[in-house]
Amino acid sequence: ILPLITGLRQAVMVDYGGHGSELQAHL
Repeated sequence: ILPLITGLRQAVMVDYGGHGSELQAHL
């Protein structure tokens, strides 16, 4: 599960750029 979350968080950073940090807080 952990690798999946890590990959998802990285994907969010790439997709949303600066907004990725805000979305990561909810993960």
